[in-house]
Amino acid sequence: MCRRAFSSPEALAYELTIAPALAAVVVPCLLPLISGRRVLDVGCGGGAIASQIATDRQVGVVGIDPSTSQIRRFARRSRTLPAVAGIQARAEHLHFRDASFDTVISSCAWKHWSSPGLGIAECVRVLRPGGTLLVVEVDGSTTPAGFWRFAQTSRIPLGMRRAYVRFSMRTVVGVAPDATTLERSFDAAAPLRPSIGRIKDLPFLIAIVTLPVSASRARSSPAFAAASRPG
Repeated sequence: MCRRAFSSPEALAYELTIAPALAAVVVPCLLPLISGRRVLDVGCGGGAIASQIATDRQVGVVGIDPSTSQIRRFARRSRTLPAVAGIQARAEHLHFRDASFDTVISSCAWKHWSSPGLGIAECVRVLRPGGTLLVVEVDGSTTPAGFWRFAQTSRIPLGMRRAYVRFSMRTVVGVAPDATTLERSFDAAAPLRPSIGRIKDLPFLIAIVTLPVSASRARSSPAFAAASRPG
């Protein structure tokens, strides 16, 4: 389920129940870390996070997602936001020139990528010198009790939340990376190393990296500067 694009029914169910809760968690963590005027959201889904960031920060946001139904939903959601656009594409092959974006974000999409290392390498490729890459993903080492805290914020009907947690421990947490696996997915972009943190009291990891400003610095020192960790 996780290594492919959502079908239309799956996308609709996700947008109605999970996407609002995820946006409420992720956006406050990302907003202080976004720099520049051009943002790329890799795995944007229906655009809940991209639209909110564009509105709150007054920046241009391009979202990419492999799901046709999600890109259509993105277009409907962002129709009053002229600086927001959605494109059907995959993380492993971004249709942009090198150094096209000031900030690249990805929220709970890593586990859907057929090749996380290639996805990370593509995110780095399209990031300008001095830009920041922010990757949020479910923590694959979380416990049912930890995931329950997130389920309580979702729009899953109350009587179905225990079943949702059991299902998610197998199909979401079970295929999500722990901190070490998430860090290793940056090996394709070596010697760049991320700073890995956890979103406080919730089952999410966040990897934060900032590219050096100059190419000469990239050749002579680690290319990712450590960033402050939320929570």
